Amino acid sequence: MQYVTKHIIYLKSYFNIINICMIRNNQLLFYNKNISLNKQEILYIKGDNGSGKTTLLQLIIKILNFYEGLIHWNIPHSRTFFLPSNPYLDFENLLLLPIVYKQDKRLRFLINFITKLFRKNSEELSMGERRIKQLSYLIIYANPIWLLDEPESNLDTKNKLKLQFLIKLHLKNKGMLFVTTHRLILQNYTILL
Repeated sequence: MQYVTKHIIYLKSYFNIINICMIRNNQLLFYNKNISLNKQEILYIKGDNGSGKTTLLQLIIKILNFYEGLIHWNIPHSRTFFLPSNPYLDFENLLLLPIVYKQDKRLRFLINFITKLFRKNSEELSMGERRIKQLSYLIIYANPIWLLDEPESNLDTKNKLKLQFLIKLHLKNKGMLFVTTHRLILQNYTILL
């Protein structure tokens, strides 16, 4: 993990934010932020509510485009998975679930629990179960780059540990992670903004 000096892109880095500046509602959210990220690294985005954590995720995946500076990916045609913090979002097309069994047998304990959730309507699920259902798509869709907005919200301690296991496995498989959070999920691989 390297910090990027002004106007210099480290070509060895897979992701770079260079001199990013953004104002929203007459409030300065970012001013000359510079950061780089590589495979097997996490960018933790911490801050108070309304400080721009989710906005930064949206800038990274180009949902928003009203900013100054440069956001540069050195990964051609990279696939990302964006998990918003909204627990009411529901996903359809669960036909891919059996594929996961073939990918990694160590994840069976997660899959069995998730399968039970998919059999229920979202209205029947608690907030924590809805969140787990959302997080299950991290397993189903094998994307190398994850952007997670408050992934631990509404999770109990047991499921937070499962999420940590999933993140460690993702990093071990050369994944990258951008996460907004109020607390560090893992103690390694951290950059704080």
